[in-house]
Amino acid sequence: MDQRVGSLEREMHTLAHRVTAIEERMGGIPERVTRIEAAVSRLPDIERSIRDQGQQIQRGFTLTHGILIGAGLFWTLFQAGPEILKMLGGR
Repeated sequence: MDQRVGSLEREMHTLAHRVTAIEERMGGIPERVTRIEAAVSRLPDIERSIRDQGQQIQRGFTLTHGILIGAGLFWTLFQAGPEILKMLGGR
């Protein structure tokens, strides 16, 4: 009977040790899950912000492209202006 009691005590000690190890390892999970939930809840706002930034970049690119084309046309007219006036004026 003493052997069985000793065996049960060892098993209980082993189980208690395992439970303690699991509790130590998993103790921070609720806090980490809460932080993950908070981060995931912000994803739609982050996606919207990224989309808005992309649209602003596209508008800036379009505006810059238009300005460059306008400046190029203006420069071309400035350079070719006398020639164009000669052709139109017949001189």
